[in-house]
Amino acid sequence: MESQLKILENGHLNVFFEAYQRIIFGRERRLKFSVNSKEFYATIVGVNIKGQLVLVLENGDIKTFNNKEVKFLL
Repeated sequence: MESQLKILENGHLNVFFEAYQRIIFGRERRLKFSVNSKEFYATIVGVNIKGQLVLVLENGDIKTFNNKEVKFLL
């Protein structure tokens, strides 16, 4: 815990951001989502600095979503 605090104190927040990106559930996998009852498949790229989920749609478009704007479907 102390070593993590020192990382933050030294202004290296990117270390945690990059570590979080690597462990996001479903990252780099084609998954099913829903927005406003419309279902689609996309690949999770990660989370941007604003905390938005970043998805690549099947047509190659990149979309970002705020919390609760998109649902992950099983």
